This record gives sequence, C-alpha cells and structure tokens, in this order.
Amino acid sequence: MTKQAFLQALKQALGNEPEAHEIINYYDELIDEATLSGELESDVIQRLDSVDQIVRSLGKDPQAYKRKNTVVDKTVSLTVTLIGKIAIVFLCGVTALIGISFVSSGGISIFSSIYRLVGITDTMVILYFVSQLVFSVGLTLIGVWMTIKMIGYIKQTIQEIDQLFNQKKGV
Repeated sequence: MTKQAFLQALKQALGNEPEAHEIINYYDELIDEATLSGELESDVIQRLDSVDQIVRSLGKDPQAYKRKNTVVDKTVSLTVTLIGKIAIVFLCGVTALIGISFVSSGGISIFSSIYRLVGITDTMVILYFVSQLVFSVGLTLIGVWMTIKMIGYIKQTIQEIDQLFNQKKGV
C-alpha cells in the first residue's frame, strides 16, 4: 500500500472525526520521517496498525463510518443521476421543439411550392419548385421523426426519474 492510499483510507475511515486532520497529518509526518531516514514507504506502512485498528484505538467503530459514508455516497449518486436525467429531459424537449420547427417550416414550404407550381409552364422553373417541394417534404419528415423520437426519450427518462424517486424512498 502506498502512503497516499493509506492516508486516503484513513481519511475515509475517520469520516467526520473532529481530530481527523490532525491524525492524518501525524501519520503523514511519521511516514515521511521514516522514509527520510532510509526506510521504504511500504515497509513503514506495513509496520503501522491497520486503518481499522487506528480508528478503534480512538474508540470509534470503523464500520459505522463506512455505513454512514455509504448512505451519503448513495444519496450523492442518486442526486447527480437525477440532475443528469432532468438535463436529458430538457435537451430532448429543446430537440423536439427544433423538430416541430422543421415540420412547420417544411409544411409551409410545401404549400408555397405547390402554390407557385400552379400555372407555370417554364421547365426550369418547374424543376426548381419541384426540387424545393422534395426538400420540403424531407425536412417535414425529418422534423416528424425528431419530434416522435424525442417525445419517446422524454417518456423513457421520466419513467427512469420515477424509478429513482422510488429507489430513493428505499434508501
């Protein structure tokens, strides 16, 4: 075990212990002094008491800190996940609105192209408006697809958020 790993494990085991900072500094300096005098870091750490023994010597139950940190970790994890899911719903909603704008733009362009095609006899102009019509239909179809997909993602994500809330009640 390295010094950093040992000190990190000690820090986690001590949790909210008022003297945690002082205890960690003590072991940090103890290891530094021993390595400066020529000992290997791993030998010094192996010679020390285990993290659980150090915590027990302070009259604390090391498992109590682990349980406490586990609940905190779960709560933080659920909160971060929830914030991420809400962001996904927001972004899917924005994308669905963009899809709706594609549908409306494409629809208006379709009617505009059809209106302009009526009564035109010049082949090049007809070809232009037909190509505009094809583009407009494609834009409309892409918009419909985007909107339907995003609404599906929103429904799925809302169900996942509901499951997170139900899971949170069980913590």
